[in-house]
Amino acid sequence: MILNRSKPRQPGHCRKLFAATVFLCACLTAFAQTTNAPNNSTDVKTFYCVDAGKLDFAKRLLLDSLQAIANSNAPVLFAGDDENSWRIAMEKQLGENSGTISFDDALARFGAGVPQVIYDSQKPWSLSMATTLAGVHRALLTDRPLEGHAVAFDCRNRWANKLEAYRWAVAELLPKCDHHQLVYLNESVTTLRDYAIQQKLFVLNLNPLNNAQEVKLLNEILAMFPPQTRVFGWAKGGFADHSKGQDGGTIERALVSLLSQHGMMLVPADFAANLSFYDQTGGMIPKLAQLRPQRDMKFERGKRYVLLVVSDGDNLQYDLRALRKHWLENNRPKVPLAWTISPQLTEVGPAVLRTYYQEAAARGGLDEFIAGPSGYGYINPGNMNLTQVYDFVRLTAAACEQADLRSIALLDDGSRPAAPVLNYLRAYATQKFDGLWLVAMPMFVGISGETAYLNERFRLGRDNAAEIARRVKETKTANPFIMVYVDGWTGTGKPLSEFVEQLDDTCVLVSPTEMARLIRQSNAASARPASAYSSVRQLNSLPGDAEGLTPVPAEDGKFTVTEQNGTACWLLPKNYFYWDVDDGFNFPANATLEIELEYFDAGSGEIGLEYDSTDVRTPVGGAYKEYPITLRRANTKQWRLARFQLNDARFRGAQNNEADFRFYNGGDDLMIRAVRVRRMGN
Repeated sequence: MILNRSKPRQPGHCRKLFAATVFLCACLTAFAQTTNAPNNSTDVKTFYCVDAGKLDFAKRLLLDSLQAIANSNAPVLFAGDDENSWRIAMEKQLGENSGTISFDDALARFGAGVPQVIYDSQKPWSLSMATTLAGVHRALLTDRPLEGHAVAFDCRNRWANKLEAYRWAVAELLPKCDHHQLVYLNESVTTLRDYAIQQKLFVLNLNPLNNAQEVKLLNEILAMFPPQTRVFGWAKGGFADHSKGQDGGTIERALVSLLSQHGMMLVPADFAANLSFYDQTGGMIPKLAQLRPQRDMKFERGKRYVLLVVSDGDNLQYDLRALRKHWLENNRPKVPLAWTISPQLTEVGPAVLRTYYQEAAARGGLDEFIAGPSGYGYINPGNMNLTQVYDFVRLTAAACEQADLRSIALLDDGSRPAAPVLNYLRAYATQKFDGLWLVAMPMFVGISGETAYLNERFRLGRDNAAEIARRVKETKTANPFIMVYVDGWTGTGKPLSEFVEQLDDTCVLVSPTEMARLIRQSNAASARPASAYSSVRQLNSLPGDAEGLTPVPAEDGKFTVTEQNGTACWLLPKNYFYWDVDDGFNFPANATLEIELEYFDAGSGEIGLEYDSTDVRTPVGGAYKEYPITLRRANTKQWRLARFQLNDARFRGAQNNEADFRFYNGGDDLMIRAVRVRRMGN
C-alpha cells in the first residue's frame, strides 16, 4: 500500500536511482557555478545548508519557499540552526557531506528564473492565500517585488476581507491542490510552508470555535475533502476567548474534535522545519527496524510494573526539536522508556526515524518508540463513527508496519462512556497491535484479542518527581500495571532521573513490549494475592476497627467520626463515602457478594451504591456500576440495616483513590455505624 497520496513515488531501486541521478545533476551544476561556491576542495557537496536562525521574517519565508523549489526531486537545500544536530545526522544517513551557503548564494543558485507570489504584509491572513498560490505556481514567497523574478500573483489590494479571500481561494485554487492533505497554519509561522508549497497544499487559518462565519466556512472546506485527509499544522491559541475561560488547549480540542467528526486527522507540525528536505530521503533509507529490550520477564505478584511514556511525539515539530534536545541529554537515566513519535515520518522523514532507531540501539536498546496519539494522526477516536475508525486504524497499521511501531498511545475524551471506548479499542485490536496506552483516560486495563491496553495513572512533569514516585510506591499491588505519562517538554531529564532514583525494589520499569506481555500473562492467571483475609467469608468495619474493609477519604468523599446515642459512627455530608476491600479477600468470578450497611434513618435523602464491576459496559469500564435499588430515608430516627447483593463485583481498586465501592449520600448529613462485605454460598 502506498500511503503518500500526494505525489507518485518511484518504487524501490528505481526511486533510489532517480534520486541519485538528480543529486548528481545538482552537484555537477553547483560545481560548474564557481562564483561564490562554498567548495574549497575537490569534494562535491550533495546538499547545502543555509543558517536560518539569523534571517528576518520575510527572508525566512523566502527561504522556505526556495527550499520547496530546490527540494522538488531530491534533498538539496537544508535550513540549519545553531545546534546542527540534524544536519550532522543527515550527512550520516545520506552518506554524503554538506556545505554551508549564504542566503543570497542559495537564492542565486536555486531560485534563478523562478517566479514570485507577493503577499500583503498589511493583511496577515493573505499569507495563507499566497502560500497556496506559491504551490500552484511553483513560486517564491515575497513581501515586495523581488528584482529579476516575474510576478506570478500579487495579493496586495486584492480582497476586502479575510472571508472574501478564502471564498476566492476555495473557488480558484482548491481544485488545483492536493486533495488528501491540508495545511492549517498561523500566519506568524514561517516553517512548514516549504512542505505546503512542495506538495501543492491548500493553506488555511480559520477560527475553529469562536467565529460563527469562519467555523461555517471551515466546515464547508473540510467537507470538500475525503475522510482520512491529513491536516498538517496547528490552530493558534490566539483564537481562544479568555473571557469564557478558554486557552490554547480549548482551541486544540475544538479543532481535533471538528476534524475527527469529518473523519480527518491532525498532524501537528507548525514549527517543523525542513520537511521538504526530509520528504525526499525516502528512496535512500533501508527498511526501518527497532532494537527492543530482550529481557525474558515473568509476571510476579507483589511487584508494580511501571511504563514510562513520553508525551507529544505525534507532533512533528516536537520530534525534530524538543525531542531531539531531550534525547541527547546526558543526564537522562538509562531505563526502559517509551517515546511517542509520528508514523507520518515513514513518508515525510524516514531518515529522521532511522536516526533515532540507530541511536537507540547504540544506547543499548532500552528506548522503544511507539506511535503518538492516536496512530497515523492526532484524532479523538470516540468522535469518529466506527467505519471511519476502522479505516483510520488500517492506515495506522500500514504506517506502523513500515515504521516498525508495535504500540500506540491513544488520546480521547476521558469522560466518554465505556461502551464507545471499548468499541474503538476492539477496532485497534483487529490489527493485532502489541499495546494501546490510553492518555488522560480513567481505569481501563485488560486485553482485547491479542492487544493489551492500559490507562495513564500518573503524569510526571518538571516539579513533581518525588510526589509521583511516592504515589507509585503506594499503589496497591492488586493493580500492578502503572502507566506514567512523562511531559515531553520538561520531564525527560532531571525530573525523570529523580523519579527513578526514588522508586523501590517493588517497582519494575518496563518497555511497552514488556508491559503488553506482562498484562497478557496476568490476564491468563488472575488469582488474587494471599493475605490474612484470603480465607475469611466476611469483612467488617466499625469506626476505629477495620477487619479487611477500610473507609477511604477522597476529595469528593470526606467524612468525620462522631457519636449517636453513645454509638461511634461516621458522619457524611452530601457526597460520596469510599471503601477499600482487602486485596486478598478471595471470591471466585461471578460469586455473589453482599454489602451490608447500618445507617441512622434521620432527615431525608437518597442513599445509593456504586461498585467496581466486571460489567465493562457501565461507566468508566465498570468502575462505577450503579446498584439498581436506591434507599430513601424516612426520618424514623432509628438504626436501619440495608443489604446489597452483587454477582459481578471486581474490586480491583478502579475508583478514586483506588477504592472498590462507594455509597452516595444525596441529602442531609448521614450517620453510618457499620459496613460489612460477605461472600455468599460455599
